[in-house]
Amino acid sequence: MHHLVFFAVFLAVLASDASAQKLRVVTRDIEPFSFEQDGRRKGFAIELWDNVARELKLEYDIKLVGSAKDMVAELDDKAADVAVGALSITAEREEKIDFSQPFYESGLQIVVSKKAGGLADPIISIIQKLVSWELLAGLAAAMVIMFIISHLVWVYEHPVNEEMWP
Repeated sequence: MHHLVFFAVFLAVLASDASAQKLRVVTRDIEPFSFEQDGRRKGFAIELWDNVARELKLEYDIKLVGSAKDMVAELDDKAADVAVGALSITAEREEKIDFSQPFYESGLQIVVSKKAGGLADPIISIIQKLVSWELLAGLAAAMVIMFIISHLVWVYEHPVNEEMWP
């Protein structure tokens, strides 16, 4: 699942004279974006929102809810004007609220080698991972031990049983 962190803001709030009233901001505890520490609300999203509000000279009160779904419900019910924190964009949420630009992106990443030489590269890579110096040293030691044992058996069994050990 691909998550984006952003502010969800109703356009009507920005279009109205927001400076005349205190904005109702809703958030949830989700580190490192919004959390309480030493009695104060902190985190990436909270600090960014605080800077935006200070720049626009907006006053606000923060309300804490339990989940992203609750944040969207607060906005939808007009119980909050702004949602601040980690919230993923879905088609259903896009119909109800307007999102700012994301400032943090996380998700599943796939990393591949820059050199793409067709089928040979993956096979060579697998062989390199399977064959190590320890494995080669172990195989060499086993071969030496088998060589020594087979010669000892021949040396001691040949005089006794020459027909079996010609």
